[in-house]
Amino acid sequence: MERLVGAPLRYNFILLIVWFLDVHVELEQDLASFLGTESAIIYSQGFSTASSVIPAFCKRGDIIVADRGVNFIIQKGLQISRSTVRWYDHNDLNSLESVLQAVDNETKKKRAPLTRRFIVTEGIFENDGAMIDLPKLVSSSYTSLPSLSYAVF
Repeated sequence: MERLVGAPLRYNFILLIVWFLDVHVELEQDLASFLGTESAIIYSQGFSTASSVIPAFCKRGDIIVADRGVNFIIQKGLQISRSTVRWYDHNDLNSLESVLQAVDNETKKKRAPLTRRFIVTEGIFENDGAMIDLPKLVSSSYTSLPSLSYAVF
């Protein structure tokens, strides 16, 4: 126990890590309070976010409709999820509508059970700086499909 207590003095990085964890916990609590939610999670880097959040929500059998312009990290998160991924043209909501309609028609044609569907895009695209028209995406008629969720990174 004595070695454990003295470790931060000998290995400065341990003290630094503990300090950051406390700060992160406080920030998560403050963010949750601000948003009016029970809790919040803050990730320190994009890869850990995409590789854990996307697979946590999207499973095999789900359908993800994703923007072709999402960055490599999000693409890896989609791959890890093992979901069926359908791509729409970069930042083109008309293409998104067409792909969503094709997915809906394919499901009806196969008489397959309804699966969960997700739209994955970036708020501001890392690769080119383009911004998604989020109000238009959320308010459009094609988002009224059953069992549709959004993930904006």
